[in-house]
Amino acid sequence: DEDEDNEADFKMKKEKSEELLKEHIDESVQFWVDCIQTTAPGSAILPIATYDDVFDGRNDDGEEAKRRNRVMIKRLKEVEEERVKDLKAKLEAFRKRGERGTAK
Repeated sequence: DEDEDNEADFKMKKEKSEELLKEHIDESVQFWVDCIQTTAPGSAILPIATYDDVFDGRNDDGEEAKRRNRVMIKRLKEVEEERVKDLKAKLEAFRKRGERGTAK
């Protein structure tokens, strides 16, 4: 039925929009987070994002800007969690190699 088609189309467009936004975050925000972490490991980073200039004149009470901020926060957390997971795996592998190397 037409309503189901419209709903499916809306869902697909929303998912595509989310993916494009994540790509943009990876390219523009995560890039700088990675640069800072490389030069100053352990630094606390507080991203500040406003979209007032982009969404000025919209009558959505800032909902689109809030949505984008939620996606950015979620994406940054996902990337950080994956980074920590990878570091823990590397540390564990390093420890196992060390244990084997010292065993007699």
